[in-house]
Amino acid sequence: MDGNSIDVNKLNLQARQVFQWINERYPHWSAYAEKRGRDDISIVVPAPGRLSESLSILTDQGNYWVRFAPQYAWYGVNDKDELLTVVDELVNDRLFIVVIMKGHEFIEVNLASPGSLPNLEPEETAQIISWSGTHDEVLKGSLK
Repeated sequence: MDGNSIDVNKLNLQARQVFQWINERYPHWSAYAEKRGRDDISIVVPAPGRLSESLSILTDQGNYWVRFAPQYAWYGVNDKDELLTVVDELVNDRLFIVVIMKGHEFIEVNLASPGSLPNLEPEETAQIISWSGTHDEVLKGSLK
């Protein structure tokens, strides 16, 4: 433990693995780790980007989540390996979180790499959120 109040031994195996990975790859991020619920973990790291605000890495009863602060910007990953890859790609601006809406109705959230824009239906918008903020934009669907 690094002086943070989190007791890693009280976390479930999945949460301990995530904490260990964060400590190895991004040691200064372990200060942002908190116990979540009974034995899960939440690591909320301030981001340099305006829209992203923060990057959250969460475990939740066997599920892994990565998210930026805006509403609906949650992305579920299948396993620890995918979690590690997604986090690395996000913080290096090689992946962005894309939230698609139709008016005020949430449609979907996905990941996109630079240059791969989502196909939007008329009346849909895509909010592209990057870690650094340099790639943030809102795209609007057009009539075909």
